[in-house]
Amino acid sequence: MTGHPAKTHVAIFGLAILLLLPAIFAQPMLRDSFWIDWVWSGQFTAELAKGHLYPRWFPLANGGAGSPTFYFYPPLAFYVSGVLGLTGLSPYASVIGCFAFSLVLSGYTMLAWLKDSRHPLFGALFFMAAPYHVLDFYGRGAQAEFLAIALVPLVALGLRRAGESRPALLAFAYAGLILTHLPLALLASIFLIAPYCVWRRDIRPYILPLALGIALAAIYLVPALALNSYRHSELLSLSPQFQPRAWSLIFPQRGPVPGMRVVFTAILLIALIPTAVLWFAGRRKLAAYIIVCGVIAAGVVPWLWNLPFLRDVQFPFRMMPLIEFAIATGIASTQLSTLLRLFAMSYVFMLTPNFVVIHAQEEFPSIQYLDTFHPDVPENRPARPLPWPEWPAQLGLAISLIGLVGAGSLAFRQRRRHHPA
Repeated sequence: MTGHPAKTHVAIFGLAILLLLPAIFAQPMLRDSFWIDWVWSGQFTAELAKGHLYPRWFPLANGGAGSPTFYFYPPLAFYVSGVLGLTGLSPYASVIGCFAFSLVLSGYTMLAWLKDSRHPLFGALFFMAAPYHVLDFYGRGAQAEFLAIALVPLVALGLRRAGESRPALLAFAYAGLILTHLPLALLASIFLIAPYCVWRRDIRPYILPLALGIALAAIYLVPALALNSYRHSELLSLSPQFQPRAWSLIFPQRGPVPGMRVVFTAILLIALIPTAVLWFAGRRKLAAYIIVCGVIAAGVVPWLWNLPFLRDVQFPFRMMPLIEFAIATGIASTQLSTLLRLFAMSYVFMLTPNFVVIHAQEEFPSIQYLDTFHPDVPENRPARPLPWPEWPAQLGLAISLIGLVGAGSLAFRQRRRHHPA
């Protein structure tokens, strides 16, 4: 955080505190994924305290029956809340602490990406307060995705540096994204990394760091892919609301509650305001990219979400972090009058305040029930008798060590090249 004026730090931390105040003073939130965050973070802390450096199996889950949660779920966000728990914070306080860390981090990563832009701080603050970003916290309790959003600017910065013969950041940032939230990592791969490489018309600088990023994440990826048949993964798409086609704003099908469809429709439609500003300010390629991503997020091309891997993303609205990243990039790097910048900011002003209001708590088992029974999501129930095979975890660790050596070598050679003794 060095190298920035004091007012920059004050602005980022000040906005983060402002956005976090409702969560700090409200009753504990249990809606959507908050209860999952609570249960997983508490057990992650407990396993770390026992000396398990990578907790995969939760023995207390489901009333003591156990759950193989982190054989299949990326762990990085829960290391943040897990370590916070080791300091004595409650599981819920650790979860809120992880959201706070991620929110501040998103400001600084966006600031790094926009370093040479006209208005880097303006873009960073916009990215922090963007409606879907805030909704991901207050509306969805999506701890891992929220941290992953903060890593998107680092991946973009890594792409830029790889094109300048500085590939190390891309390897580590891409690995971090995979180890945090696999659906967003997949969407970023297809709709951010691939278009960037096509735009640069030369994929060679990016192949090695991206491959090393995948290798670094193998400690999680290999067991998750190799052991998927050992759990009830079919439950991930059994309910209509977990199927991408159910969220199409053009061809709606049975599934999501109407209120949530209205929310995501509003976020997409109001995003047209800053997009129009960019279009008429001459940033038509970037505006076109935002429109294409918006069309994809709206489900206008429903067959796209039936493709392998993309159908496992579940929610097309997970495209929104890429859309808001592009909007923040555009308004920070374009010469705009103060009036036009405020007009672009209306995307934040019109929606974000609605998402930081704590709504009535949906019904769910009590906090005491969560702390006693440690319920887990049904898809993580073992589908095969134990014991689990150990070779996927061992193979993943071996590949990750190779990736670490490779990425470290890239970083060392990069430093020698740009900072000779």
